[in-house]
Amino acid sequence: MEKHKHHAYIKDLKKRFYLSLILTIPILLLSETIQSWANFKLEIPFQKEVLLLLSTILKGYIKELKMRKPGMVTLIASAITVDFLNSKP
Repeated sequence: MEKHKHHAYIKDLKKRFYLSLILTIPILLLSETIQSWANFKLEIPFQKEVLLLLSTILKGYIKELKMRKPGMVTLIASAITVDFLNSKP
């Protein structure tokens, strides 16, 4: 029984890692700071909005809101959203 739980945990951890990796690559490529550090320019329409969406795609965020039990994921997603809304155009 314990071995089955461990296997399921490892499988879930791998799934989360790959999802995070897939979301992180475009976030880094579209980030103005990363572009300036790496000395390249990449622009797409609605770039800041795309970055906001990619940065706040967190399964746990929606789950926490539905359960009305905000936690760390809600805090992070809210901070990203507030920072985006307060950023200069």
